[in-house]
Amino acid sequence: MPRKKKPRPSLKNPRLTEHERERSRDTVGRIVAPPPPPTKLKCPGPPATLTVRETRRLVREASEGPTKAPAPD
Repeated sequence: MPRKKKPRPSLKNPRLTEHERERSRDTVGRIVAPPPPPTKLKCPGPPATLTVRETRRLVREASEGPTKAPAPD
């Protein structure tokens, strides 16, 4: 059995009168979202910890010995 469409609300008998509708708008306060928590600012420069790739590179260079390691700047 097909469903019947919901009848449109009657404009002759509104749920609220215009005056009631305006009053209800005035009483509702605007909802303001709280400010987001402050984010930790990153300090400029290299990160404090070594990455896995950097650690492997240093171990490889150390195991090769000082003859093959690049000269420091």
